[in-house]
Amino acid sequence: MEKANQSDVRVRAGPLRRHIHTQYVSLRNIKPLLGDMKLQMLRSTVFFVGSLFVTALPAAAEGTWTIGAFAGAESDYYVGGHSAEAGISPLIAYETDRFRIGFDGVSYSLIARSDLTFGVALGVRAGPDFPDGALFEGLDRDYAVEAGLFARYDIGTAGYVGGGIMHDVSSEHHGFEADLHVGTEFALGSVGVDLSLGGKFRSADLNQYLIGVSGSEANAQRAAYTPGSSVTPYIELSASVPLSEALTLVGAVSYEHLGETYEDSPLVNRSNASSLGLGLVYQF
Repeated sequence: MEKANQSDVRVRAGPLRRHIHTQYVSLRNIKPLLGDMKLQMLRSTVFFVGSLFVTALPAAAEGTWTIGAFAGAESDYYVGGHSAEAGISPLIAYETDRFRIGFDGVSYSLIARSDLTFGVALGVRAGPDFPDGALFEGLDRDYAVEAGLFARYDIGTAGYVGGGIMHDVSSEHHGFEADLHVGTEFALGSVGVDLSLGGKFRSADLNQYLIGVSGSEANAQRAAYTPGSSVTPYIELSASVPLSEALTLVGAVSYEHLGETYEDSPLVNRSNASSLGLGLVYQF
């Protein structure tokens, strides 16, 4: 196998990061492939309809298909959850210079410069994966469709600043999540590395959906709890190793500190969440 040079590795590491650290297919939220058939069917339908649309465009010939699979494990912060829950998740995406569609959603870059990207996005948030047990009996949370904005600015070779905001448009939780992070991409031999530090602001409505207990849901097993907004700092590290011109091995690890808003919930028994995963990606 011909060894990739460092510039090739860095160029490849950037786009792959979007595939393994997006909000909806992130390894922190990884689930078994058949874990939620309703959600999988929705994502598959959106992906299929969108694929028919983009492949009919003249620019479709300039796009790149990405297919692959990720296996990983994440810590569950809910009471009674597994300390390390494993799963496998597929990846299929189609991407041009401005447009991208995949199981994680659809996005379009209104600005697509080499140093600045700004665009709009539509995605699906999986509902909380509550453990089985009396504590969570009767808590019904469905998936939510969210829309928002994203941006990234590259600061030369020093790194980048990125972020975004996604708001519920399906009236499932009425909340929003905003993200701001800084990161750097570099090569270690044939390994492309992406390291980022950031924070996520979750609104009170979103936290109610994730960890809250309304008055009508309160019972002898769980007290009512109305959380406020929260800020969750996190760190993420991903790496990519080219195996050929089209095939890449990727890995990721993440850690986030949940904070008092989560610790005070009767549904939560951990103050942090972490994940790790490994995947194989083919691009053509």
